[in-house]
Amino acid sequence: MKRIINTFKYGEKSVKRALALAIAAGVATLAFAVMALVMSNMLCFFIAIMAAFITISLVQTFMIAEGANPVVVRPADVGTESSAHMDIKQEMPPDKPKEKKEKVKKQKAKKEKSERKQRPEKKIKEKDAHKVVEQSTSEEQEGKIEKQDFSQDDIHLYSRHDALEVSKLLDDSALDKNEDNNSDVTKKQEKRQVITEETANTYTKKKIKKTLHKYKVIKDHRMVMIDKCAKYNIYQTPAYVWINENQFHILLIEETPRLLMLPLFRITEITYLKKQPADEEKDYALFKKNTILTDSFRPYLPDYNHSNKTTDLTAYKNLYGIGPGIYFTNNSAKNLFDLLGVEFLVDDKVTASNKVNLYFKDAYKANIKLRDNVLDAIGYADSITKILDDMAHSTISHNEFKDTLNLMIKNKLITDEYANHYMDVRNSLRG
Repeated sequence: MKRIINTFKYGEKSVKRALALAIAAGVATLAFAVMALVMSNMLCFFIAIMAAFITISLVQTFMIAEGANPVVVRPADVGTESSAHMDIKQEMPPDKPKEKKEKVKKQKAKKEKSERKQRPEKKIKEKDAHKVVEQSTSEEQEGKIEKQDFSQDDIHLYSRHDALEVSKLLDDSALDKNEDNNSDVTKKQEKRQVITEETANTYTKKKIKKTLHKYKVIKDHRMVMIDKCAKYNIYQTPAYVWINENQFHILLIEETPRLLMLPLFRITEITYLKKQPADEEKDYALFKKNTILTDSFRPYLPDYNHSNKTTDLTAYKNLYGIGPGIYFTNNSAKNLFDLLGVEFLVDDKVTASNKVNLYFKDAYKANIKLRDNVLDAIGYADSITKILDDMAHSTISHNEFKDTLNLMIKNKLITDEYANHYMDVRNSLRG
């Protein structure tokens, strides 16, 4: 009931409309069902069934509409429940009429047009040319990273194969970089409400406990570090995550705490963003200071990797993403997998190849988790055991089974002992 009331108060128009129709259809279903029982009327019975189907459809429409517009709650201070409700109302003002919006857009367009006329044409051309150079440079760098990545990690697999298409995941990361280059850095910093050192110092054990209580953080929560999210303007921010009422809750510890709620049905996988350039000196500067807050979240900072080439001093980090481009550090990923239990999606040349089977790809993904500390040695052994056992009981040919084991050994995914054991298992099953 509380969720319905909040939807009518703060929800988008499309969400409100879908919810109202669903409630009306539900009432109609109940009414005709009662009439069918009281009057023993078959017509009323059939109408009740039809109304029930309509209700189910409308409820699904409401859930989809609600998923497209997740609730964002951001109270100003840690205080009482009443202050939280007041801040929510301030954060979600009523929609402005379309006429006002159009008027504002026209005024902005008019202002931009007049400013363009005042600029010298030469300066505009120089600026556009500068953007093109930056974009091409970023694309070249991305290409270099891609080349290094596969020549080092997958050399045994691809030394005799033709090059495949560049993965969709790396295309996405290239687009993100181009957008960053073309955007105004100052405006982005203003949008990011990263917690300051002064505010972090105010977080005592008592204040942390009070914050968790205010936002109704359940006992079965996890601590994570979010590296970035362009959509919600999140940047290197500690957070608490938990699941409640089919919603994935993210409490961001920013300059002012902010709560995001994403419907679980929208989170179907955890994606992998590999070798993202990083600056070890500047990244997570706040966590170089010792406070109660920073000490508790420090284990979730990212691990940095470096190229084998002496000329390349760039540091890299691997990120794990969910939903609308929310990327977590590798040391936070274990908590994500524990809570969500969804598929791990890796989009690169190995997983896109038709030269290796599903079992090899699963072992390859498990090995990524091992290297990123998402799995420990025992967890990796359990994963590999299940993969090899499933492969031994599968219908693949003897030659494919043997070739897959050899390829796993060659790429150091399994040991000779594992391969010999499961070859014996396979032979015993086949008689």
